[in-house]
Amino acid sequence: MKLCIKGTCMKSNRKNAYLIKCLLTLLVGVIALPAVAASWTPWLDRDSPGGSGDYEHLNGFTSKQVCSEPSAIQARLRGSIHIIYDGSLAPDLLASFSPEAGLVCKNNQQQDKRCNDYQVRFFCGSTQLQDSKLKVKSVDTMRLTEDENGLNSVAFVTMTKESLELTEENNFVLDLDSKQVLLFDDGIGKDKEAGDGIFTGLFFEDVKDALATDSKTLELINRIEKPISFEFSSRSVLTKKVFPQMDSVVEKQLKEVTLADGTTAIIVDNSLHSGGILPGVVNEENALIINDVDVIADPAFTYDACNSDGTGNDINPNAPWSFKTLMSQLNASSNTGLTDQEFIVNWLENWLQTNSVNGFSIAARKGVVEYFKDATGNAFSANQDLTNIDIDQLPFRLLAIVNRIDLSKSTAYGQSGQPGEIRFVFGLLNMDQQGGCQSIGLNKLTVIFEYADTADVCTEINARANQWIDLDNIAGINGQNRNTLAFKNALKDITDDVTINGATQLNQLRTNDFAFDGKNVFSPWQLKEFVIDPNTGLITPDTIKQNPDPALFRNGSNLMADYLEQNAGDILCEAHVVPEQYSFQGQSHNFLGAFADYTVGNMWNAPINPNNLPSNFPSCHDTSVTAMASWVNQSALMQSEVRHKFSLNTCDDCHSGETDTNFVHVDPVSRQLSGFLTGISVDDAIMQGDITREFNDLARRNQVLTSLASSQACGIKVLNSFHALQPANIVH
Repeated sequence: MKLCIKGTCMKSNRKNAYLIKCLLTLLVGVIALPAVAASWTPWLDRDSPGGSGDYEHLNGFTSKQVCSEPSAIQARLRGSIHIIYDGSLAPDLLASFSPEAGLVCKNNQQQDKRCNDYQVRFFCGSTQLQDSKLKVKSVDTMRLTEDENGLNSVAFVTMTKESLELTEENNFVLDLDSKQVLLFDDGIGKDKEAGDGIFTGLFFEDVKDALATDSKTLELINRIEKPISFEFSSRSVLTKKVFPQMDSVVEKQLKEVTLADGTTAIIVDNSLHSGGILPGVVNEENALIINDVDVIADPAFTYDACNSDGTGNDINPNAPWSFKTLMSQLNASSNTGLTDQEFIVNWLENWLQTNSVNGFSIAARKGVVEYFKDATGNAFSANQDLTNIDIDQLPFRLLAIVNRIDLSKSTAYGQSGQPGEIRFVFGLLNMDQQGGCQSIGLNKLTVIFEYADTADVCTEINARANQWIDLDNIAGINGQNRNTLAFKNALKDITDDVTINGATQLNQLRTNDFAFDGKNVFSPWQLKEFVIDPNTGLITPDTIKQNPDPALFRNGSNLMADYLEQNAGDILCEAHVVPEQYSFQGQSHNFLGAFADYTVGNMWNAPINPNNLPSNFPSCHDTSVTAMASWVNQSALMQSEVRHKFSLNTCDDCHSGETDTNFVHVDPVSRQLSGFLTGISVDDAIMQGDITREFNDLARRNQVLTSLASSQACGIKVLNSFHALQPANIVH
C-alpha cells in the first residue's frame, strides 16, 4: 500500500514495518504536507502514435519539464479539453498510466491497431514526508448531479484548526488504490473559500457495488439478536449501545446544493452508516482468536509431544501448524544453508549466552536446556549444549491462532503500506529428566510467531477481512461447525499465505517466560523480541518496541520524566515512537530496551513536573477514561493520561498493571484469555479509585474487521470509518 502526499510516497516491507506504523498515522491521524508550493506542469507531448504507440513515459521528459517524483498525472487527447484522470475511463487500452510511469499506449493492444495522440501533465511538489500534526477532522461527500470526466462525487476534507497552523499549503494528494485524488483549499472551482481548512476534490464512487457490500454487511449484523456497537477511544471503551434494527440498506437523497462553481450536488444519506459505528459481526472464537481444542489440537494440523489435550496429536511433528514446521519454513525461506536442527539450535542458544542489543546485556538463562530432549529421548541436563536436540520432540504446543487485521494502518491509500498480522501462539510443555511429560504449567512460557499478512493493498485487505468473515460463516455463529475439515482447511488457506514463506513475512517472534532459568527456579517473567537477520537469515535478538529499558527507566527516572514531558503531545495521541537513544542533559543514552523483566502490577511511572506538560489536550487526543472522580482536575488528568498511554503501549505493562493482566493474554495452561481481551474495568495504576478505564480489545478488533469488510474499507470515505480511528502505533 502506498500513501502519496504531494509527491511523497512511502512503501513498507517487513524490515521497516514498525516505522511505517508511525508515519502512516494519517488514517484520521497525520497528513504531512510539504512546506513549498506545488503545481501542475504544462501539458506535455513528447511522442505521437505513428510508430509502435504513444510513449509519454516519465523518464522521457527532462528534469526541467517534470519533477523526479510526481504525485499525480492527468491526460487528454491532443486538441481536446476533456481531462482523463488516473482511474477514469480512457478511450484506449493503456499499458501504463500512473505518476510513477507516465502514460504508455501500444498500438498492437488496440482493436483498430492505433492509439490516439495523448498529452499528459504531472502534479509536482515536495518529496519530503514529515511527521507533522496536520490532522483530518472530518470528511463529507456529495454526489454530483452530472459526472465530470468520469468522476461522480465531491469530497470536502476538513482539517483541524490546530493542525492548519503548521502549514500554509493549500493542496494535497491522496492515492486511493492507485487512483489519485487531488484536494485543494484554494478557493478555485468547487472549493468555496481559500484557506478555510476545507479541502475539496472530485472522486469516483461505485454506488452499485457500495450498496451491494453494505447489504451484505447488514445481513451479517442481522444474524445477531442484539448487536452491540462500542464507542472506543483508543483501546478504552467509552460507551456501548444496541445497533438500530433495519431491514435493508436505503440511500436517501436529502437535498440538492449549489457548489462554488455553480454546479450542483446531492447530499446522500446511507441508512447503514448513519446508524452509528458498525458492530462486530463474527464469533470471536471463529475468526479473531481461535483457541478451540478441536482446531488447534487436531492431530491432522498440530503436534503436542505430551498429547496434553488428549486428542492424539502426539503423532506427526511435521503437521502444518506444528512448532517444528513453522521453524522449518523460516529456515527454508531464509536460505541459511543450515539444517532445520541447526537453525532451531542456533535460536535456542540465545538463552545459553549473554547477548547485547542496543548497548544492553541480556543475561543467559541456561535452564532452557532442561525442557528439551536429545536423540536418545532423555532431557538435557544443566550446562549441556543442545547440538543433539531431537526436533521431532520439541516441547511446544499450539495455544491459539490470532487474527490481527486490526494492525493494518493505511488501507485508504493505495499501493503498499502496513498490513495486519497473523499470529501463532505456542506454550511450553514440561518434560521430566527421562523425557516423559509432567503436568503442564509448572513452568510457563509463550512463543508468538507474528507474521505480516500478504494482503497489503486496500482491496486485498478488504478481501482478507471478508475471508475471515467467510471463515466465521463456515463455523456457524455459535461455532457449531468449527470441528469440521471445511473450517480447518479454510483457516489453513489463510495461514499458508504467511507461513510458507515465513522468513519473508515474519515481522517478529516474541517470547514471554519465567521458565528458562530452569525448573523450579522462579525468576521474573521476561519479555524478548527476535527478528530474522537480513544478512544471515538467523533468528536474532532485537529491541522490544515502544519499551525503554525497564531496569533503568521504569520508575523514578528523571530521564524518563524528561522524555514524557518533551513528548507528551505525541504520547497523548499515541503517535510516539520510543527511540533507541535519547539525549538528556547533553548526553546521549541508550534508551530502547533489549528485554523486560517484570512482575505483577508493574506500571511505568516517573517524577513528571505538571508545569512541563501541555496546559490543554491536543486535538488529536482521545480520552482513555471511562469513569473519573469529580475532584480530578485538568492537571491531574493530563498527568494520568500521559503516564497511562505511554505505559499501556510498552510490552511489559500491557501484560501487567495497566490492564490488570497476569503476564499473558493467552494462558499457556488453560488457553483462557485475559480480561483485557474479553472485557474488564481497571483502576488507574496510580490514581486507584479515582480514574477507571474499561477494556474489551476483542470487541474493538471485531468492529475493525467489520469496518474493513464494509464499503468504507477503501476510498476517501475511509477517513470516516471505525478502523481509521485506531491508534497509530499499536504493536501488541
